[in-house]
Amino acid sequence: VPVLENGIYSIDVESSASMFRVVDCKLTSKDGKMSAVLTLSGTGYGYLYMGTKEEAAAADQSSWIPFVADSNGKYTYTIPVEALDKGIDVAAYSIKNAIWYDRMLTFDSNSLEKIGDVPVLEENEFCRSSSGYRIRWCNGSDMGLSAAGTWTDAGNCNRTVFTGGWICTQYSLHCDL
Repeated sequence: VPVLENGIYSIDVESSASMFRVVDCKLTSKDGKMSAVLTLSGTGYGYLYMGTKEEAAAADQSSWIPFVADSNGKYTYTIPVEALDKGIDVAAYSIKNAIWYDRMLTFDSNSLEKIGDVPVLEENEFCRSSSGYRIRWCNGSDMGLSAAGTWTDAGNCNRTVFTGGWICTQYSLHCDL
C-alpha cells in the first residue's frame, strides 16, 4: 500500500485474540506517519505497549500507552501504526490478572474509508492553559516534543488523572503540564 494521503480514516483491525477485540478504529495519516485511536470492546486492559509482553515488562512505565475512557466508558488507546496489512506486535496489560499478554493487530487497508481531514493546529487553537503546556504529537513510535507555547484555555482536551496532563486523542495531540 502506498503512503496514505493526510487524513483521518475509519479502518477495520483484526486481532489475534477474541478477548482483545477492536470495535472501532480511527487512523490518522499525517506527513507519511500513521497513528490510530483504537476502541476495545471491554475495559480489562490498563495499558498497551508496542512490542512483546517481555519487552513491555522490562520497559519503563513511561513507554506504556494508557487508556482514555470515551464518553460511553469504552477504553481507547492512541498507538503508532508502522504498516497496514501486516501483523503488529502489541502487548496488553490485564488489570484483573496484573500480567502482560501478547497480541497481534493487523490494520486492513481494504476497509479504509476517509472520514475527515487532519486539523491544522493554529497557535492558541487547541490544548491551552495559562500555566503553559508542552505540545507533543504522537507520530511514529516516539512521542517527542515538537512545539511549546503559552496557552489560555483547556480547549478540546480531556483531563486525565494518570498522566497529570491533558490528552486530545481526537487530534493525536498530547499536552503535559
